Amino acid sequence: MKRTILISLAIILFACASVSNAEAKKNKRPKWLDNPTKIYPEAYYLTAIGEGDSRAYAEDMAVSKISRIFESVVKTDQTVSNRYNEILNSKGANATETTDINTNINISSDQKLLNLKFGESYTDKNGRVFVIAFIDRIKTASIYESRIEETANKIVEFMKIGDNTKNQLESYAFYSAALLFHQQVKTMMKQLDIISPSSKDMIELGYDENILAKRVRKAAENVTFNIDLKNDKDGKIKIVLQELLTDMGFKLNDNALLKVKGSIDFSVTDLKRDDFIFVRYDMKLKIYDDRNEIVAALSEKGREGHTSYQEAEARCVRKLQDKIEKKLKRKINNYFDNLVK
Repeated sequence: MKRTILISLAIILFACASVSNAEAKKNKRPKWLDNPTKIYPEAYYLTAIGEGDSRAYAEDMAVSKISRIFESVVKTDQTVSNRYNEILNSKGANATETTDINTNINISSDQKLLNLKFGESYTDKNGRVFVIAFIDRIKTASIYESRIEETANKIVEFMKIGDNTKNQLESYAFYSAALLFHQQVKTMMKQLDIISPSSKDMIELGYDENILAKRVRKAAENVTFNIDLKNDKDGKIKIVLQELLTDMGFKLNDNALLKVKGSIDFSVTDLKRDDFIFVRYDMKLKIYDDRNEIVAALSEKGREGHTSYQEAEARCVRKLQDKIEKKLKRKINNYFDNLVK
């Protein structure tokens, strides 16, 4: 009987010791937390450690930290990136897309990195969670190389189509798309230069950036436009439209490929305010192509107020200018992007 009791006690003590050892091992501060390069050598990895009240928050902090490595060097335009992705997705996912689709993580509102992953996590006795984010330099460089090569091949393809088409609007559309893709190539090249400089130096794009820029300018110059706007006192809105289209590289011409038509109306409205004058605006715009199909349309209504009619109307013009520069330009770009899709 005593022997049985002793054996039972021994088993209990052994079990308690095992649990205690396991718990101690679990709570032991990991080496990567104090010195990540011991586990993730800098020659092979980019790393950042995040800390937070939860795993999700710690991951966000790790992503934020690793993003700072790139943000000082890599500047991107979110509008350009969105247009690039829409055209790319319309063509179907490329070969690289299927290998790293689950490891694309948005770093910030205007930047994305490939193959960013999370490694070990650790929770201390106070409940603080730590997690390490890392980029495997060798594997990620290979992904970037493939993505850059595929994008560069698309640029060459778009340039050939732009050269060979007889339609000036289509020619500009494909050269505009080629420029979008080139801007993405430059972004990826800058990212790759941080991840693996030697890999970046080995890449040959297969096209000349200066030649592309010249052909984009020439294609844009071949896109002509004219403007017919009713009730546009002093031509204020016409000036805004003209500046928008010339900034895109298009040329004003009576015999135009793009015809801007519309009307603008400013009228005083009585809101029973003795100290303020309110002016309503009502603008309708449509842009037609050479086949008389609508390229873009914009309709805006609203009101602005001030102590004088002149300043209230000036505020209306500034409001409409903002709408035209943002909304109408986006719609024009969508029209040309759709010619490529």
